[in-house]
Amino acid sequence: MTLVLRVIRQYRWDSPDKYDWLAEGDVPADPLADFANTRGNSLSVWFVDDEEKGLERVLAALAANREKADKLDYVLFTQNHLEAGGIERRQISGTTPDEHVNEQHWDLIHLSARKVLTLTERVWHDHLEPKRVDKRMVVQLVAEGVRDGRISTGRLLPKLREDVRRYLEGDADEPRKPR
Repeated sequence: MTLVLRVIRQYRWDSPDKYDWLAEGDVPADPLADFANTRGNSLSVWFVDDEEKGLERVLAALAANREKADKLDYVLFTQNHLEAGGIERRQISGTTPDEHVNEQHWDLIHLSARKVLTLTERVWHDHLEPKRVDKRMVVQLVAEGVRDGRISTGRLLPKLREDVRRYLEGDADEPRKPR
C-alpha cells in the first residue's frame, strides 16, 4: 500500500488526551500549522511504499536536503484521507539529492482552508501519531544513501557532509532505528 508522508513538527501533535478542553470532534490549532503551511495553495507531500526500505529511502533523501543532521518528524496517512477531503494532487519532481525519490514527490493542489482543515481533522481523529527519526539515525540513513550511490556527497551542505563523512569513517555513534 502507498502512504502519504508529510514532514511536520512533532510537538504540534501531542497526545489527544492532553486536550481535555477540546469540544467533541474538534482538533487543536497547532497540528493545523503543519498542513496549512502552503505555497500557492499547494502542499508538498511524498508518496511512500509502506515497506521499511521505501520509507527509509525517502527519509534519507529528505534529511540529505537539510543544512545539518537533526531530528526529522513526519506523519504517514493514506490516500483515502486525500480522497475523502476532495483533495487534488499533481506529481511534481522533488528537489532532493536522490533522483528516484524525487519521482515520489507530489503537491496537494487547489487547497482551500476547508480542505486543509478537513485533512488535519481526519489525520488527527484517526490517531495517526507522528513519527521521529533522531539525529543519529538521520546521519545513518544519509550515509547509507551515500555509500549505496543514491546520494552524492557533493549535494550535501557542509555540516551534514562532515557528519556523514565521520559516520562512514566509523567515528560516529551507532544510531537507533526510526520509531
